[in-house]
Amino acid sequence: QNRERTNSALAMAIHFRPKFKFTPAFKAMIDESSRVIFGNLPIVPYRTGFKYLKRKPMGALVVQHYIPDVSKEIRRDDPTFRTDEEQSRLEKLDRLRFRGKGPPKKGHGKRASKKKK
Repeated sequence: QNRERTNSALAMAIHFRPKFKFTPAFKAMIDESSRVIFGNLPIVPYRTGFKYLKRKPMGALVVQHYIPDVSKEIRRDDPTFRTDEEQSRLEKLDRLRFRGKGPPKKGHGKRASKKKK
């Protein structure tokens, strides 16, 4: 009988939960304090864009990545100056012309030879 009493008391304690009803003002105060403490944002039914605002700004890094082109300034002082890309392109054209595979002279291309036929 003593055992039944403890079981019923335990069952009563488990099932009895007091219901607290918070006022909307109190809920708003809790939400605001959790936002301040944990950095939470209020849940809204629209997109806020906070994900992008949270990121580290990249503009300065992107600007530093690209090296400014100084070939125009150098070319003003030295007209024979060639960049590496221009030099390799001209060397390739010379090799192709030596083998007879280069671009045709002006007016001697595929379109001009079609008109003659």
